[in-house]
Amino acid sequence: YWCKESLPAEPDVPRVRKMYRIQILIKAEQGLSLSKLKAFLKQKSDELVKTPIGRGVRIYFDVDPL
Repeated sequence: YWCKESLPAEPDVPRVRKMYRIQILIKAEQGLSLSKLKAFLKQKSDELVKTPIGRGVRIYFDVDPL
């Protein structure tokens, strides 16, 4: 079990410029390679936007957002 994610949550500002926002928090174990985690997330996000349900979805990564 190398990382844990929370359920999607509605952010403080749920809509910007007619687009809905959803935040997902992912916590990784200490010592996990961040470059491998970033590569995995990038691969999965690329796969998502190629599907019919993911068309038009924009994904942004914010490392250490707090």
